[in-house]
Amino acid sequence: MNRINDKLRAVIFDMDGVIIDSEPIYFRVEQQYYAELGLDISKNEHSRFVGMSMTDFWKTIKHKYSLNQPIKELIERHKKLMTTAIKTTSPLPITPKIVDFIDSIKTNEISIALASSSSRELIDLVIKKSALEEKFDQIISGENVLRGKPAPDIFNLVAEKLAVRSQACLVIEDSTNGIKAAKKAGMKCVGFKNPNSGNQDLTNADLVISSFENVSIKKIWRELCRS
Repeated sequence: MNRINDKLRAVIFDMDGVIIDSEPIYFRVEQQYYAELGLDISKNEHSRFVGMSMTDFWKTIKHKYSLNQPIKELIERHKKLMTTAIKTTSPLPITPKIVDFIDSIKTNEISIALASSSSRELIDLVIKKSALEEKFDQIISGENVLRGKPAPDIFNLVAEKLAVRSQACLVIEDSTNGIKAAKKAGMKCVGFKNPNSGNQDLTNADLVISSFENVSIKKIWRELCRS
């Protein structure tokens, strides 16, 4: 691995499973939806979809299970169920110490962005309900790119919007698909081991953490630069 000469210019967070411990909520909602559709999808199979956009998710499900419903109809019903679940969950399960960690990063030289496969409507709902609106310099949804994770498009767009090089970006992800996307974008990536995100392979991450308590972004970047 080559030494990084750039200063850290941006930290990019995934939302579900990183900012908010939402996967148990989503899993419950999706199991309900699977039942409506007459599907029997195990938790292990479901975990492979974590981090994917709804479009890619439903294209995969529709093809595998030969569903008759149009993709648009499947997505809209999914969005409605998710939105209702988030609206009726109070308080939202914010990941412990994540807000302190974000606040510790905020400097004039380091931007903070959110890059989530979720719809913009759902992102805005979560961020507003969690009182995190002022924390992010850029928020990008999977709806803003043609290809979702594990393609690198969402992270490339964040770098473009922030006007920073990919080598100066650090991504924090909890999913296999998210980590693959970050590495394809040429960015360093910290894998956050969240047991509620299912059986995720984090081995491609440059560093794996299981908590945000007493975590220093400067120490992380320094360690990755030495690698």
